[in-house]
Amino acid sequence: MPLKASTLEDGNILFKEKDCRDPEIDWIEERQTYFLYYVSGAGTADPSNPNEVRVRESPDLLHWSEPKTVMLTPPGYQAAESVFVLKENGLYYLWVSGYDYGRMSLYISEDPMNFGDPVKNRIMDANIHWATALNCR
Repeated sequence: MPLKASTLEDGNILFKEKDCRDPEIDWIEERQTYFLYYVSGAGTADPSNPNEVRVRESPDLLHWSEPKTVMLTPPGYQAAESVFVLKENGLYYLWVSGYDYGRMSLYISEDPMNFGDPVKNRIMDANIHWATALNCR
């Protein structure tokens, strides 16, 4: 069912959060809910406001939960950018790029709400951006 702009507050703004960017929306079938992954924080300009990868849930794309941090910025990254999550064979794969878009880390979890410690749970780190990696298949 198409959404009408008049049903959204503030002219299509679904929620307000300072310094959030790079959204990705996924439908999680077994939970019957939408997940919105994004990056929050201005760590590149303000070290006291570090970047975090966050998620919000929604049953209808109109009403969103409060944010939950699923992971902090990977080590050696000035900031997290360009979050991408994919589900395959019951596992969730999270790719996150660095601020310079020249590095990418991969994390794998059974829980789409928690990808663990950015140091201990990192599966790989490569000198590439995820969009470039996906185009190389």
